[in-house]
Amino acid sequence: MTEQTLALIIKDRQVLLVYNKEQEKWNGPGGNVDEITLPSGKRVQESLKDCIIRETKEEASIILNPFTLEPVADIFCHFERKLERFMHVFRTHDFSGNPAPGREISKLYWCHIDSLPWEKMWAGDIFWWPKLLNGQKIRDIPSIYYNKDGTLERAPEIYFE
Repeated sequence: MTEQTLALIIKDRQVLLVYNKEQEKWNGPGGNVDEITLPSGKRVQESLKDCIIRETKEEASIILNPFTLEPVADIFCHFERKLERFMHVFRTHDFSGNPAPGREISKLYWCHIDSLPWEKMWAGDIFWWPKLLNGQKIRDIPSIYYNKDGTLERAPEIYFE
């Protein structure tokens, strides 16, 4: 299982979307939690906040403020019934710099939160993105089940605060 982060960066009722060339999907900036080496030589996992800050800088060329990152969801993603991803979602309005595509990203844009390109995003996103973009958080840890082709096996059960 891979542990990942995802940023929902909101400005003026718009969310920053990046296009991942490898996945051929629109999403928020984010990616895999990496191992880092401490000065002592010990290898440990980077913190979730360090991961989302690093990934957002690499993918969108902006710096997130670590003090205003709000954890809003943890989600298990299963592919063909195998648990493959544990995703940690953060929401923020606070960043510095001007967004520009970075590595792995071919394009990005600010999209109004009421006009997301659902057909070009992960099929499960429609069940939780709108509520998180409008200020809610996910309660518990839901599981989303995808088929091999990226379609949903079934609608997820997600409960919100």
